[in-house]
Amino acid sequence: MKPIILFSALLFGQLFFTQPQQSESSGEVYVYVCTGSSSKRYHNNTQCRGLQNCKGEIRRVTLSQAKEANRTPCKLCYGN
Repeated sequence: MKPIILFSALLFGQLFFTQPQQSESSGEVYVYVCTGSSSKRYHNNTQCRGLQNCKGEIRRVTLSQAKEANRTPCKLCYGN
């Protein structure tokens, strides 16, 4: 029973606390943002619960662009 619980915990961590995507060619790290007026976070995938109530469009941007726009990491995606 313990191996099943351990495997489940590892799988859950991989699904929900993954790293942002990185482009092979340019080396840029990409994240996702909501273009809604009250959006303040960036996310590592489009399936994040934090994007469920997005009132705008979900866009893929570079991590540096998200930071330049004063966005902070999503606590659900990055576990902070």
